[in-house]
Amino acid sequence: MNNKIKISLLSTALLTPFFAWMYFQREANPTKRPIAISQSISAPVATADIPMDNYFFDADSLKQIVRPTGTRIIVQPGTFKRKDGTDVHGPVELKVREFHSAHDILRAGIPMAVNTEKGEYLQSAGMIEMRAYEKGEALEVNQGKGIGVDLAGFKPSDGYQLYYLKNDNQWVTEDSFKRNGNAGKIEIQEKIQKYPNKEAFADSLEAIGTYFSIAGNAFYSPQLEALATRRWKLLNDRKHPDIEKAMRVDWDAVQLEVKDKGRQIYELTFSKTQYSMDMDKDVFKSITIQASPVFDAEGEESDRAFFEAQMKEYERVLAKLKEEEERLKDQADLLNSFVANNLGVYNIDRLYKCDDLYTIPVSFDFENTVDRKFNNISLYAVYEDDNSVIKYDQRDWKSVSFSANKKMRLIVVLPDKMVAVVENQEIQKAIAKKEKEIFFVTRRYPADEYIRAGKGDLAMK
Repeated sequence: MNNKIKISLLSTALLTPFFAWMYFQREANPTKRPIAISQSISAPVATADIPMDNYFFDADSLKQIVRPTGTRIIVQPGTFKRKDGTDVHGPVELKVREFHSAHDILRAGIPMAVNTEKGEYLQSAGMIEMRAYEKGEALEVNQGKGIGVDLAGFKPSDGYQLYYLKNDNQWVTEDSFKRNGNAGKIEIQEKIQKYPNKEAFADSLEAIGTYFSIAGNAFYSPQLEALATRRWKLLNDRKHPDIEKAMRVDWDAVQLEVKDKGRQIYELTFSKTQYSMDMDKDVFKSITIQASPVFDAEGEESDRAFFEAQMKEYERVLAKLKEEEERLKDQADLLNSFVANNLGVYNIDRLYKCDDLYTIPVSFDFENTVDRKFNNISLYAVYEDDNSVIKYDQRDWKSVSFSANKKMRLIVVLPDKMVAVVENQEIQKAIAKKEKEIFFVTRRYPADEYIRAGKGDLAMK
């Protein structure tokens, strides 16, 4: 017993000068910036992590990748080397994933703090992770080489910088990036027909002997290529004042619909926009006519079969255009372009210090059954409006930062494969009271389901 007391006193005696030195050092440097911290990529729930997309190609060939978000990646020949510095030839695998929301960042466990000051964090406008492998062995980027990246941008990035997660644990600023419009998306959208509402015309079915064909621009209207050789007979009343004019106009788009298949009557809607110089008086015009296909008199039966094949091809291409239109809805309108000289995580970011952050100790209802002394529990503050997530270890729960003006939520991963969640509404109510400490009553969800979904609409457990 006495020996233990002597050891304790000896330790105190040895440590006292050190504590005094630390105290005076802090007083001597009261404005010293918080030190940079080492972090790691660690998904809160491994089974809910964002998976990588895999691309296989030859290391000596040019590889261009266009992702569903609109992100483009260009890998030049000879880009990769092995850890020992030797060049790579032959098959390689590039793994890629992107993060465009606070929910994405949370799922993957990407660290967003830059120093020990939790009130400062990175606010992301888009992030990408790239890894390359040869037969399972991690590769590096050759000196003097780089991977061209046009990263999808779903929010403005003015005032942002390009950051790189060096050694997967510390953010460093890289060279600048360029903001561009998504030219590829615009180009494809120009091909997609924006069909108008039809104008009403008299339904006179009297054949008047006027014949025409449809000559479509293959770039803007590829579906019309199938009908390029087909002649049509006009069925509308030729006395209509717009009919003669319409037959001479260079229309932007043509829509074809069956009116009466048995009688081979079709409706064709032609449309275009006439642009004014000031762009304030643009006029959208359209006209709908009725017509029937003209068949070869000598081989009418085979020509009718050929027309059916033409219509099937028309409908097939049109369906693909509609499918492309839906796909483009997921693409970003902006691209942030840069060259990646390393493999790993790149982030279009800015260091953000929220002046209205309210920092306060917190505790939770689950602490009645989960002992923090024996369970390593992490708290994630998800700043949804800022595209950021800050991880608070248990020792940091005495100073958790809240925003009174922006949407956020708290998520705690519990040891029983559940998460405890506090939504923004409850947070705002609590911080409005301006108390010295906040006690939160949480909602519980299965961890994997909740982290994957990122929503609070799952059934409570």
